[in-house]
Amino acid sequence: AKYVVSAAGPWVDKIRTLDNSKKGKSLHLTKGVHIVVPKEKFNISNAIYFDAFDNRMLFAIPRGKVCYIGTSDTTYKHNLNRVLCTKNDIEYILDKVNVMFPSLKLTEEDVVSSWAGLRPLIHEDGKSPSDLSRKDEIFISKNGLISIAGGKLTGFRKMAKRAVNEVLKIADLKKSCKTKSYRIHSDSFKNYKAYKEYIKQTKKHFKSQDITAYDAWYFITNYGKIGKQLIEQACQMSGSLAENLIKSEIEYVIKYESCFYPVDYFNRRSGRLYFDVSSVQTHFELIITEFQKHFKWDNKYTEKIRKQSRVEIEDVTVFGEKDAKIER
Repeated sequence: AKYVVSAAGPWVDKIRTLDNSKKGKSLHLTKGVHIVVPKEKFNISNAIYFDAFDNRMLFAIPRGKVCYIGTSDTTYKHNLNRVLCTKNDIEYILDKVNVMFPSLKLTEEDVVSSWAGLRPLIHEDGKSPSDLSRKDEIFISKNGLISIAGGKLTGFRKMAKRAVNEVLKIADLKKSCKTKSYRIHSDSFKNYKAYKEYIKQTKKHFKSQDITAYDAWYFITNYGKIGKQLIEQACQMSGSLAENLIKSEIEYVIKYESCFYPVDYFNRRSGRLYFDVSSVQTHFELIITEFQKHFKWDNKYTEKIRKQSRVEIEDVTVFGEKDAKIER
């Protein structure tokens, strides 16, 4: 390839080093944590933000059965491959929430799940993590490596557009990024109102099969109109409806969304690991078995995947004193 785009997040500088092009500006990694509590513990209808006593801004956002709260902002120099939420991270967020909402009295025992990520910010001498700019930057090497770093997840489409347009400019192709006009699939919702109405109609359609409002919301939110087909398929199976919904979902994500391992399903595709972790814990063996059957794993390999999957769950539900220094 003449040009390679590296959108490698916290690994951008490592790849620039391999390319012998890490010169000038470098990354400053900061860790951000979100904690998840049951909705009955923090029952809000809309996303809110509030200023903490250290002048940082925090958000609380309702989603399905839970409310998630974040985030922290601390310099990070530990394992890039295993970023965890610690007891100190939880304490930081809970302190801020309980000051602003004293009636909640949230404790660590109320936290059902968490996630932690790294911000690959551009280093600036003398600035604290919270004061560093969130502006993204593009670094171009003589070898054709185009690295993009900085920015925020909320602006990822704009960042991608900038990177693509930079490649087209360098390659002198006289074109521009057009993905803004592309649909993810052909039968998408016209607008947010149409999406909400479709959820309402889906719940009504499956009322006699005991499909809950949450089930309808979850499947339509994750899979669009295809979600209704997955519910229909589950309702036609014999046995437990809760298990059949998971079987139907797993079959779909394996066939159409490149799921090769259980963690692909309960983390990267469905978000259950964060927003409905109890369903993963309850149906853990079912999930493992479905993947084993589909990919025809032998018992030895299945046990390996089982152990790895348990670590994934523990990493977001069991909170230690320090950041991870070792690999899984």
